[in-house]
Amino acid sequence: KTSALELGAKVSILGGKAELTGAVFDTLVTNVRNSDPDDPTVQNAPFDQRVKGVELAIKGYVTEKVEVLANYTHLNDRITASSDPLSLGKVAPNTPHDAVNVWTTIEPTIAWTWAFGMTGVSHRYADTDNSAGVPSYVMINAMTSYQVNEHLKVQLNLNNVTDKLYFTGFYYTGVAENHALPSAGRTLLGLATYRF
Repeated sequence: KTSALELGAKVSILGGKAELTGAVFDTLVTNVRNSDPDDPTVQNAPFDQRVKGVELAIKGYVTEKVEVLANYTHLNDRITASSDPLSLGKVAPNTPHDAVNVWTTIEPTIAWTWAFGMTGVSHRYADTDNSAGVPSYVMINAMTSYQVNEHLKVQLNLNNVTDKLYFTGFYYTGVAENHALPSAGRTLLGLATYRF
């Protein structure tokens, strides 16, 4: 069960070509559910969680050929009730205090598109006692595409440009029972789209 209070605002800038948005929020989640690491068909409901935060974003064209999409989120997260007294007041698993995303698209010609961006996530805990966790990371992606003609478009995506090791899933209850799922390394993807 979730209850939330949010207040936000939006303002146009650069003659309406871009917009800034901001929001503050206070969310209470009761009976937070997660999968048992030994049996994913079993759901645990170990704690209640309260998250206060702020989110800021910009979206739009900063010039005629450059579009930017960026957002930043700060979370103040705490476990407010739990069957485990050691976890009271701690941070819930997999909840970063800070996260940022930036994606910039450049269109030097009608046919060419270049884009690059980054995602940054701060340290996250793997358990409700905050005794283990995974480090912060910054991951960079890039893309280029070319419209060959009205029917054919080709595109290359290079994900995780710096081959950064980071973790998308993790769990920890002790030295004997824990795991972490690493993300994909540097990956090059090619795509051709043909429209009839």
